[in-house]
Amino acid sequence: MRECLVVPRRHVQLGDLTAGEVESATSASRAVVGALRGEGVKGAKLNQVGPASGFAHYSILIGAEHGGVDEIDDFVNRLRPYL
Repeated sequence: MRECLVVPRRHVQLGDLTAGEVESATSASRAVVGALRGEGVKGAKLNQVGPASGFAHYSILIGAEHGGVDEIDDFVNRLRPYL
């Protein structure tokens, strides 16, 4: 898995998010980065994306090897306790 996206529940233009929605998405993104670090993933980088795509989301670049469905499912299940 090389990238994880955190997308606000209301998928809208960046300027249309409320302050609370921005805070929530930021907090969730930081929790994911913390979970990745808790699992020993080094180099997880958090990027806020919005203006180029028009929609607000956070991209977390992981730099890990690609995995199949089973590997990704296992990895996500290991992250859940951190979130």
